[in-house]
Amino acid sequence: MLKYFIIILFVFPGVTLAEDQIKIFVNESAYALEGSDKALNSKSLVHELKQQQFKSVLLVVDVCAGPVILTNVYVALSELNITTIDLKGVGKLEKGSCKNV
Repeated sequence: MLKYFIIILFVFPGVTLAEDQIKIFVNESAYALEGSDKALNSKSLVHELKQQQFKSVLLVVDVCAGPVILTNVYVALSELNITTIDLKGVGKLEKGSCKNV
């Protein structure tokens, strides 16, 4: 019985956190939410985020994303009640792969 209690204790908090986290893809010139193909600017990102319930964010940042677009996502997130922001870098930087840099 104790074994099952310990398993439940460690499994359910992880499941709860997974449901409360949203992924935001920070591309070179736009944002996208996980499960959506729509490109968003910072204003439309705030509008979309206010319609969803979450407590933590995973920012998936493309290597070509510049400092301005990354700063704008932090400003947008400051308008919401978020407990945790995690970063994950993605992509491969090759010569000529970034258009805005």
